[in-house]
Parts: sequence; structure tokens; C-alpha cells
Amino acid sequence: MRKIFLYLGGGIKFCLSFVHLSFWKIGNWHEELLKITPINKSIMQMLNVFTIYTVY
Repeated sequence: MRKIFLYLGGGIKFCLSFVHLSFWKIGNWHEELLKITPINKSIMQMLNVFTIYTVY
């Protein structure tokens, strides 16, 4: 039973990290982040990278 939860949790973490990795493509960040200030652009990208690191 523990193995099932371990694999299930690992699969969920992998899916969440994949979603966060695809934010740049899904949200069209290449164009959208040009509309905000450089400091906010950096904060948004670093928060996403930190979330990927923390989740995975």
C-alpha cells in the first residue's frame, strides 16, 4: 500500500513540475513578459523556477 502512495505522489509531483515547465509556452511568456517591468518579469520567472525546484 505504501508503494502505491509513493508512486502516486511521485507521478503527481512529476505532472505538476511538467505543468510549471510548460508555463513559458502555454502562457506565451516570450511576448507577455515584455509588457511588464523588468523586475516583475524576473520575479515571475524566478518564482516559477523555484516552484519547479520545490515541487520536483
